[in-house]
Amino acid sequence: MRLDLDIASILFRTRLIGIVRSATPVDLVEACRSLYAGGVKCVEITLNSPGALHAVERVRADLPAGCIIGIGTVVDADTARQALSSGAQFIVTPIVDAKTIELVHSRSAPILPGAYTPTEIYTAWKAGATMVKLFPATNLGPSFVREVLAPLPEIKLCPTGGVTLQNARDWFDAGATALGVGSALMPRDLLTSGNFAGITSLAQQWVEATALPTATVV
Repeated sequence: MRLDLDIASILFRTRLIGIVRSATPVDLVEACRSLYAGGVKCVEITLNSPGALHAVERVRADLPAGCIIGIGTVVDADTARQALSSGAQFIVTPIVDAKTIELVHSRSAPILPGAYTPTEIYTAWKAGATMVKLFPATNLGPSFVREVLAPLPEIKLCPTGGVTLQNARDWFDAGATALGVGSALMPRDLLTSGNFAGITSLAQQWVEATALPTATVV
């Protein structure tokens, strides 16, 4: 099975990408470990977090194979190549860049390009996105997902930004495939204070909120 299809399968089951982002040095490895302990199987470490690439190497070495680790905030093919060489299993971008998508595909890895408008979303999907990261989703809302998917039902969307425990179900009801969640899953005060038990507890709430209804699990 191709790597991108395997990870997509995990996303379809868990429907949640935990985003680890910090502008200041923190224990990124322990942050990933705390998310995994709470049931979050897919974690994105943003490239603008100090020590991001080294953290990917450590997480891949220390955590079970069921923990899927990607690098986000990638904006060009050279950076994507470096991230994959460091062990990243998927790539997330804030933009649509054809060369980056092509490079990641050449490495048989999944990519979630960031897009905002229907044209950008369709362009990213046709270029080979595993999913399209709807970003920033803060000002769009679930109704935007529903309206885009009405004429383009084949596209897999992952809203990122503005996703909360209170509206997570609304995004899925509108047709989202997965959700990307950063500060609402890993608040800065918990991360900088090293309250990893608190992060694990919050992760458990998110896993419950994003789980498929029992009747639909296959």
